[in-house]
Amino acid sequence: MATLTHKYPEVKNYIAGELTANGQQRMDVHSPLDGSVISTVPLSTASDLDKAVKAAEAAFPAWSGTPIKERVQIFFVIGSFS
Repeated sequence: MATLTHKYPEVKNYIAGELTANGQQRMDVHSPLDGSVISTVPLSTASDLDKAVKAAEAAFPAWSGTPIKERVQIFFVIGSFS
């Protein structure tokens, strides 16, 4: 069986500081240029969404108390991964 390769890595959910891929169903992402499949994304469930919202609510007090300079630096680090 051949392994498919994509231009970009498959996308995972990022919930509570962890990338998750719980055997979820996936959806292809197509290039608008030529229609080729360039990646896949999870079809998240209601349970996935609930976990993400709860994690965000728990993280909000600490994040909102973080100085803007530190928040910007975090986003620059995250952006360097792409």
